[in-house]
Amino acid sequence: MNLSLNAFSGKVVVVTGGTSGLGFATACYFAEHGAKVYALGLNSNKASFPSGLPITSIELDVTDQATVANFFASLQTLHFLITAAGITLGAKELQPENFSKVIDVNLMAVHYCVHKGAPVIASSGGGAVVNFASMAMAFAGPSTPGYVASKGAIVTLTRQQAAQWVEKGVRVNAVAPG
Repeated sequence: MNLSLNAFSGKVVVVTGGTSGLGFATACYFAEHGAKVYALGLNSNKASFPSGLPITSIELDVTDQATVANFFASLQTLHFLITAAGITLGAKELQPENFSKVIDVNLMAVHYCVHKGAPVIASSGGGAVVNFASMAMAFAGPSTPGYVASKGAIVTLTRQQAAQWVEKGVRVNAVAPG
């Protein structure tokens, strides 16, 4: 689909994981099409966005619920929330403490960000949430149990969030790159 360069003019977008990888690319895409973007992530000072784009890079750990709550409380307007933050630790995920860390980032943080962000979207007149799952959920490998479990759970969580928010004007969908 070809969008005009101002397709998101006047819109406010938050992208978790927006300082690297797919989140970075998503933040740039929205900004290139006119949106004001908040790119949340770790090592935000290392994110090198193209000059002139309306992107504010914010250092934010999505597992820090107080910081997440404060960030969303600071927003007057929000139209789109993209939950792209995610990690995999490879074979280290076989250890329970690392499995838990991956679940915290890839699943729990998505729930909490939508819990705090969707009400702002609803009060802004409606909009959308897009949660990042992964095709890896369908091709479970032997060494990434936290990643595949969390990404599979995102699909089910997204269904619940969609049912919860639809009557308030917030669409919730998931994409599964891979």
